[in-house]
Amino acid sequence: MGTFWGYYRMPPNKRDMVIVNRHLDSCINCLATINKQLQQTSYLAGNTLSLADIVVGAVIYRLTSQGLEIPLPEHVSNWYQKLKSRPGYKTWVMSDFTELKAREDF
Repeated sequence: MGTFWGYYRMPPNKRDMVIVNRHLDSCINCLATINKQLQQTSYLAGNTLSLADIVVGAVIYRLTSQGLEIPLPEHVSNWYQKLKSRPGYKTWVMSDFTELKAREDF
């Protein structure tokens, strides 16, 4: 299992923390890039909602709903709050992932 999610969701005694921390650093760098863009525009590809917002918003939902302690930068947090208030985002993105919790085989 080579993904960040897989390593994070493994029981603590099976985690390779070097890999987990490397992926966390990469995630934090990506959030900084997103934050920089959102300092300039209301949404990721301009001033209207686009597919970029939906895709990145889905990843951030998964990131924040799985219990990871990664603070969102200010502009990302504000943007994410706007996304979460949209009915379509609530319906189609904010899915329940509890059945995957603590599974090593997904």
